[in-house]
Order: sequence, then C-alpha cells, then structure tokens
Amino acid sequence: MVISAGWEIRFHLGAANQMESWFHSLLAGVFAIGAGASDSVARSRWWLPRDLSNVASTALALLAILPSAVLIYLVQRYNFLQIGRKRT
Repeated sequence: MVISAGWEIRFHLGAANQMESWFHSLLAGVFAIGAGASDSVARSRWWLPRDLSNVASTALALLAILPSAVLIYLVQRYNFLQIGRKRT
C-alpha cells in the first residue's frame, strides 16, 4: 500500500486537470492511512480485545468504499477520465 501511495503521488503531480489531481491525492491519502491502519491492526491483534480487533478490521475493509464512491460520483457528474456516458 505504501508503494501504491507513492505512485498516486506521482500521478497527482502529473495530472491533466485539477479534478484528476484531487482524486489522485485522495487515493494517496487513503492508501497511506490504510497502510498505517493495517499495520496497527496487525500489531495490536495480540493485545487488543478480540471484539475491538474485529471492529478495527471491519473498519479497515470498509475504507475501500470511499475511493470507489468518489470515483462513481466524479464519473457521473464530471465525465471524469472520459469514462462517462455515450451520447448516441
């Protein structure tokens, strides 16, 4: 995930417009937070109560929904990355 965050920063710096730059910086942040959180969950698994460890693992898995939801919104609203609807 750390390598992915680095690539997203590279994409952020080379983005064609402000919307793409914002999206890539969001992904870099999510990857960086995900890397730190997954490391913390893995290390705290031994001393954290099992219920709390399960909640942390579920929250980490749900973190992946955020970038997907933002991508869907940007595609529908702004024809982001030219993925939008065709007009025939």
